[in-house]
Amino acid sequence: GSDANNCLHATHACLSVSHAVAVADALVATTPSLHVTVKVKKGTYYDTVGNTVGGAATSPPGINITEPNITITRRGHGTVVIEPTATGLQPEAGIEDAQTHDTLVNVAAGVTGAVLSNVSIDGTQAQSAFTSCSVDYVGVLFGNSSGSLLNTTVTGIELPTALFGCQDGLAVYAVSCTGTCNSSTGSSAVTMTSDVVTNYDKNGITCDEAATACTITGTTVTGVPTPLIAQNGIQVAYGATANITTSHVSGNAYSQAGSAATGILPYQDGGVSVTNSTLTANDLNVAPTYDGGFTITGNTVSNATNAAFGNGQGIAPYGTAGGTISNNHVTGNPGGGIFTIGSSPAPTVSSNTISGNAAGGVVNQGTTGGTVGPSNTISGNTAGGVLVEASFGGTITGNTLSANANAGVLAEATPSCGAPCQTPTTDTVSNNTFSGTSSAGIELQLMGGFSVTGNTITTNQGGPALLLVGSDNNSISTNTATASQVGAYVGGNDLTGPSTGSLIANNAFSNNQLGGAAADGYGSPESWNRPGTANQGIQGEVFLQSSIAVPAGPTNGNGSAEEIVTPAFGPGDFSGVALYLASAGAICGVSAIPVDQANPSPALYACTDGAGDIFLEGVVQMAITAGNGGATGPSTTS
Repeated sequence: GSDANNCLHATHACLSVSHAVAVADALVATTPSLHVTVKVKKGTYYDTVGNTVGGAATSPPGINITEPNITITRRGHGTVVIEPTATGLQPEAGIEDAQTHDTLVNVAAGVTGAVLSNVSIDGTQAQSAFTSCSVDYVGVLFGNSSGSLLNTTVTGIELPTALFGCQDGLAVYAVSCTGTCNSSTGSSAVTMTSDVVTNYDKNGITCDEAATACTITGTTVTGVPTPLIAQNGIQVAYGATANITTSHVSGNAYSQAGSAATGILPYQDGGVSVTNSTLTANDLNVAPTYDGGFTITGNTVSNATNAAFGNGQGIAPYGTAGGTISNNHVTGNPGGGIFTIGSSPAPTVSSNTISGNAAGGVVNQGTTGGTVGPSNTISGNTAGGVLVEASFGGTITGNTLSANANAGVLAEATPSCGAPCQTPTTDTVSNNTFSGTSSAGIELQLMGGFSVTGNTITTNQGGPALLLVGSDNNSISTNTATASQVGAYVGGNDLTGPSTGSLIANNAFSNNQLGGAAADGYGSPESWNRPGTANQGIQGEVFLQSSIAVPAGPTNGNGSAEEIVTPAFGPGDFSGVALYLASAGAICGVSAIPVDQANPSPALYACTDGAGDIFLEGVVQMAITAGNGGATGPSTTS
């Protein structure tokens, strides 16, 4: 072909794509009803005179679609690569601000119906033209304009290595402006189907501003792991909307502290839906931020990166208001599966499979409201199944939690949180099933005000089914705890202080290793299955840890003389001589004296540790009377 031709027939073909597009623009300008297709034969097109690398730019320079309903597509088979050289770039005025753009393919303001189909837009040859951060490098620009990309590749939109951290380099950029605008006003609607976007500098696909709507289907976006810039695979921001489905986003990883690369970043957007897609190997696989409502459903979200720098989350809402996370498979994310920070309300998380995430399955940190459940399957997460960290008013209900380390549900705060973390706030943990947790089934530590009802906790042999540590004002009822270390354990320590003001009633504790219930010297004053309530028995042996004797409660028909009704412990109870009952003298460490030398089998030993503490443990009856090494209180049998 030759750019001296009119491009209207194969026998009068043009040499450069830019010249052919200029001819199409002129035709439509004359006859606006025309729909013109520019058909490009296989090959590489540098858009220079003679189509040579480094040659002089064509006239007009750059691929600039100025009229509606123009399509650029491949003719026949083979690969079409449009790879303009540095001289082929055309600076375009910014849409929403004064930032200018050097653009490979520009769809001018006001244009609709522009289509790129079955071609590759490659920016590699143009990279050397950039010598500063002042001009933004864009592959395909829709500025107050609309159109489609179909089976199209956009690649190589990178600045030279020395400029790679400039925050420039957008492979596909859809932007609009309806207010005070730099160059024009209008809207942008872009559809991307079965495209490939790779080797970009800052963002793969960018959809910005309130009058911008993007539909992205079956598209693959692949970043470049780097210590130079925190990339985003797909950014939807500043009021823009997007529907992203059946797409694959990976490789956006920033190996430095202080920032995170993301697979998909909805940021102050107008509504984003991510469905049936694969998001993997990004610092944050998907991170709705200051978002007013999002939907993330049916996706595989896995193997997030750079947890050493505080990242590595699968789904990471931040400062959002609501949102829905459902039917996703979330696995292998070292920074946490679904990790929400500062959202009010926190999103609704339901019907997900969440497994093998190191920092927790679901983590709500500093949030209010929100629901985890129903129908999540949460298993094998290292830091716990569901973590509630200084968060209030949430609900965890109807989930299956198994084989999580640390705890099935762990609610915790720092001592500095104080009273706000202990005030009844209608936090609810209800109707969940727990099994095989290596620590507590449900642990409340320095967090109180919880309603814990209707849960089933079993085979929790690594710790108590229910554990309160410095946790106040809870209502714990109608739970079933079996085959665990202890049914319920109420305690505290020097850091957390006592657990106070809770009601524990109408629970069924049975076949637990050390006993149905336990309390230590910081557990003051709890109510254990108060008389006058139904089904109040704590079944099985009781584990006590205190220097104050505890009156034994009535059996209430449950066949156990070891029930506790109204224990009263206080933070001053750790005093006097330590006594520990152990089944082997070696456990004592300091000293071991057989308790009953006349009946050495089974052997039990009294141990002193020199710390002034006293411990009672074991499935045994013995009498404790006033005067035993400084212990105080009435005599009792436990």
